[in-house]
Amino acid sequence: GTPDWDAIFYSIYPNIVRFDLSNSQMAGTVPTALPTLLTYLSLLNNQITGTIPSTFFSNVIASYLEIQLGSNLIEGPLPGDLFEPFGVSQSLNHLDFALNDNIITGTIPPEIFMPLEGLGMNYFQATWGGNVFNGQLPETLIPPNMLSADATLSLYWPSAGLEGTIPPLLFGNL
Repeated sequence: GTPDWDAIFYSIYPNIVRFDLSNSQMAGTVPTALPTLLTYLSLLNNQITGTIPSTFFSNVIASYLEIQLGSNLIEGPLPGDLFEPFGVSQSLNHLDFALNDNIITGTIPPEIFMPLEGLGMNYFQATWGGNVFNGQLPETLIPPNMLSADATLSLYWPSAGLEGTIPPLLFGNL
């Protein structure tokens, strides 16, 4: 059957920090919300379906977070308020979020990274290629002061379906 994420994350393993089920031929839907203490989740190369809910990061308090959801069957558009919880917590300084090789559609919401403004993160990677995005990149994708001066930034979006030129204000005031 499909995993009961609430039972796994909140009853059976409430203090889980690292959870790796990569390449396990697991089916099921995307978790509604990640557990509070989680720093690493890999469901890479399975048959996870559904959409990424706006509540996905709502419980996370970690300053370091690596989420690997690539090579699944995740679909639908990304919610514009996906990263909203991090703007409230102000603690995130490392985020690696892989959604590559799924069936995610729609445009990249122009406001998606705005809650990360002012965090001064040291590392940010979004591996989102191999999806079915469409439209133009937002005029300002990376908000001012989202990254520290010596931060590593990686936007890996080959075959993402986006078109046009990279806007001159794509990276705001880094």
